[in-house]
Amino acid sequence: MISSNTGIARLKAREAYRAHLYDTDGGGHCTVGYGHLVHQGQCGLVSVNMEKEFQAGITEEKAASIFSKDIGEAERSVTQHVTIELTQGQFDALVSLVYNIGPTKFAKSNLLKALNEERWNDAIREWKEFRLSNGKIVNGLVNRRAEEIELFTLDIKN
Repeated sequence: MISSNTGIARLKAREAYRAHLYDTDGGGHCTVGYGHLVHQGQCGLVSVNMEKEFQAGITEEKAASIFSKDIGEAERSVTQHVTIELTQGQFDALVSLVYNIGPTKFAKSNLLKALNEERWNDAIREWKEFRLSNGKIVNGLVNRRAEEIELFTLDIKN
């Protein structure tokens, strides 16, 4: 399965293109383009070599190219780890989550276990837990999780 055009557009709008390095969500993770993680930690405080190719900024075309690679990783993670059948909306919602939290965190999550066991209430509760940055609740992440959950739950059959 791959992301729908709507899912891609929604994710790109949520991430928003930024040509220059920036620290995300108050978490101090150095990011560029459409939410591409350059490295954990604030920009300029970790090896400058990790940031070197991005220091002058990147074009929107380069950001789109990086986005395609990053969303591909998120799609592969969802496809690899989720064992239940998903609708397109559910897939898009999970790709948005994985794009944001990373494939490793998703693969080890209680959310994934609950999803694969079709324990919907537990899955939703676990999904909401991914709203913290540096141990603090971030309103932007609360809103993002709410949107993802809404999209995912539209197609749950009781």
